[in-house]
Amino acid sequence: MESPLFLQREAKLYIDFDNTNVFEIPILEGFSFSQATNVTEVTLNEASNDAIVSRRGTARFTDSLAPAEFSFSTYVRPFQSIGTDVAGNAARNSTLSQHAVEEVLWALFAGAKGYRATASDTAPLFHDGSTSNVVCATDATSNVISFTHSNKLQLHNPDLYIVLGSGSSTAANNMVYKIQGAVLNEASIDFDIDGIATISWSGFGTLITDVTGGTSPGFMAADGVITPTVSEGLNATNNFLQNRLSTVTVANNNSDDPNTNYENAYTLTLTGGNITFSNNISYVTPSVMGVVNQPTGHVTGARSVSGTLSCYLDGTTGHSGDLFEDLMESSTYDEVNFFTLGINLGGGSAPKLGVTVPAAHLEIPAHAVDEVVSVDVNFHALPHSGSAGTFGQSISAANEATLTYTGVAPDDNLA
Repeated sequence: MESPLFLQREAKLYIDFDNTNVFEIPILEGFSFSQATNVTEVTLNEASNDAIVSRRGTARFTDSLAPAEFSFSTYVRPFQSIGTDVAGNAARNSTLSQHAVEEVLWALFAGAKGYRATASDTAPLFHDGSTSNVVCATDATSNVISFTHSNKLQLHNPDLYIVLGSGSSTAANNMVYKIQGAVLNEASIDFDIDGIATISWSGFGTLITDVTGGTSPGFMAADGVITPTVSEGLNATNNFLQNRLSTVTVANNNSDDPNTNYENAYTLTLTGGNITFSNNISYVTPSVMGVVNQPTGHVTGARSVSGTLSCYLDGTTGHSGDLFEDLMESSTYDEVNFFTLGINLGGGSAPKLGVTVPAAHLEIPAHAVDEVVSVDVNFHALPHSGSAGTFGQSISAANEATLTYTGVAPDDNLA
């Protein structure tokens, strides 16, 4: 019998958050996962012997496995839970609470270690191990992802399962790979003007194994089929965000600096952009001789939130040309400029994703000369310990950005 081939379009990704709650995450084409080996090559460097010959061979030894690497993309998909006990909804909280299909990824990225499947509208859905430290707070109007509790040396590292199959429920036609101890390192939100808002995710794990045909854990059948506990909103068609509707506001918060002459606010009409979140994770691997060492654990580095806002060059007061002029005039001062960015992907009404950067340092915009001259405004989010509209910069703070999802009820009422 000919062995089956596996098509990319049939792949499915699952996250085993805590051996009880299993999330299904729809992914786009272009996902990847791999694990390399670290090899030492031994060579000789000697003079010739009496016969004018020299040993030129090499020896190679596998020292260790490098951390597993994976990457995939998702759409930004907020929705409002229908709140009834339908398949895939048992682990959502109560009626009309706001969620996102990919919310578990943000929660893991921002330091969540616990999940409350029976949470109420006002209780945290995801938390950092203490239920009073909210990572993902949801109610009937919004789902807020906070980085306030993300100052963690190590992040929660659940197992990821990638199921490849030909659409058959027979064991011979499915292959399941497990990425053990997966942590999310980077998330990049892209809003190309003519596209749908997407997020590119990448991260590391300790080991990739083929678990095809296994019956452990309990949520995976012998034929490789995984039954998620959380899958509401996956089949909806009304929870995608059109980038063309996106808006951005740039509010000036440099009023305490007498050396600047910024406008109170700037209006930028986007032609595209990107926001990248990074945990800058590194791995620790032992170096015992005579064995192939495996990565033992990870540590987080400096958290980084940065991005680019692209727009046409507009000479109107308070627009991109004015922003360029004001940043140039202030560039000679020894200061860190301070603006509050409000980015609404999908527009001002649901479904949408709001990204608020309370303290953004803006670089001088770079001009791109084309048929219509445009500018790229690069920004770097700073830790912010003050209230909205005040400076309050603190390197020990942890709220460079806040994500706010707002959706509508899924139009399919299916898991």
